[in-house]
Amino acid sequence: MKKLIQCTLVLLTCINPIASGDVDFDKQFLEQSLTSLKSRTELSDSFWQWLEEHEDVQTGLLVVQSPTPVQYVHNLAYLKSTIAPELASKYANLLLAVSLQETDIETSVAESRLPKAQKELSKNATLVVEYLKAHDLSLSALAVDPNEVLTELGIAIPKRKNGLNALWNEVALEIGTFPPPQRSDLVQSLEWLIQLHETPQSEVSGKWPTFPLAEAPWPLLLPLKQVVAPNESAWIWERYAEEGVFKTYGKYTWDYEKPEIRWKDSPYPPNSLQRITEDGGVCGRLSVLAQISYVSIGQPAMGMYQPGHRAFACYKGGLDGKPFTTKLGQSITGLAKSTSNWHLPNSSVLRFGKRCGIEHHIGLSLSMNVGLNRWHAGRIALLKARGLSETEVDAKIAILEEAMQVSPYDVELIYELASLIGGDQQRALSLIEQVRTFMGSPDVVVHANELTADTDFNEYTPTPMPPNKYLNQLVSQVCSVIKHNAGIIEQ
Repeated sequence: MKKLIQCTLVLLTCINPIASGDVDFDKQFLEQSLTSLKSRTELSDSFWQWLEEHEDVQTGLLVVQSPTPVQYVHNLAYLKSTIAPELASKYANLLLAVSLQETDIETSVAESRLPKAQKELSKNATLVVEYLKAHDLSLSALAVDPNEVLTELGIAIPKRKNGLNALWNEVALEIGTFPPPQRSDLVQSLEWLIQLHETPQSEVSGKWPTFPLAEAPWPLLLPLKQVVAPNESAWIWERYAEEGVFKTYGKYTWDYEKPEIRWKDSPYPPNSLQRITEDGGVCGRLSVLAQISYVSIGQPAMGMYQPGHRAFACYKGGLDGKPFTTKLGQSITGLAKSTSNWHLPNSSVLRFGKRCGIEHHIGLSLSMNVGLNRWHAGRIALLKARGLSETEVDAKIAILEEAMQVSPYDVELIYELASLIGGDQQRALSLIEQVRTFMGSPDVVVHANELTADTDFNEYTPTPMPPNKYLNQLVSQVCSVIKHNAGIIEQ
């Protein structure tokens, strides 16, 4: 992969003078965007000075969306104020990444820290609680065969399993079968991650860190908006610090749904990482175990969705000279049937409703190896093209074709270009050749193994694959989407 990236950079330098040396970010665009943003906010001069001192953060804030939503910068200013100054500077990329959301983070954090209102126990739950206490019976014992007791208590037996589970959950929390999930908020999550990444290697059995949280480009840190229950994060960290490993898979079983297991006495709620590890699960629970375990120690990860199956993806690399990559975990099929959430706002090229193809994430990690500045330049081109009128299609195409030479792995940019080309098959074929030229045309197309949705990965040994397998699949998938968009029938 490293050789392919190096070859691409050499090629870019020959084709486009912008690709040699420092990329011209289009200073006029950035200056106008910054002036506009300042005019719409009332933040202190010290904040703007701080932002100017962190060029990648300032540029990132301005190229995500045009115009930059005011809420993004308010979120950033708030999060900066909650972190010690030296750490806010060190982890500035992380602060930007988690700030990019329409939610007012300050208000959300304040509301989450208010005492939770005590919910009155329902009539049916009260009857069950009184029965259990009177008969010295555990919830798990009752839940195995509840119909006779529920009938005796005059409780209509819910026709849907969710209705019965809601009743049992209410009872469980009332009698202390297990505690409710711990509450947390984004500030607590950030403080936790920063605290971990300030921990020296000497205090950790495993290799530490697993991901360069302070140095990683901000786009790769976007999945760390996810908030994890504090006791679950601490549990994962304790295992990693002491043993050098943590589980990202468990026992493949449906047993976790059995009443005697789900409603057993436990110090942890049924869907916690601790209980998934203890009770097992199928694809949904087991992929969540991996995803949230990674996130809880500061390695970006997200859910990946395939027909009848849930898997996960995570960003890797960036340490010891290794390139950034996107790992697809517990996958049963190829990129064409794999989707995920896209964490950049206002994307116009999501192929699956609110989700994107997983190729977007593969392309994003490869883009960071070419350089954040090039990806920023591509984003500016994308925003400029979107800012033109609908009649200026040729001008939009010209801007994006030039940008693709600078930022060749930006899938959003390429798909936007494909949508502008539409059914023009000649232009589509030309775009495919550009993709293969700039991304690198694979000598051998690597096809993903096709597995069933009930695959137990404890018993599966993957076929050895070349190190650039995802790059090969990325090129193939992007070209396939361009063909489909233009009505070109695959041979």
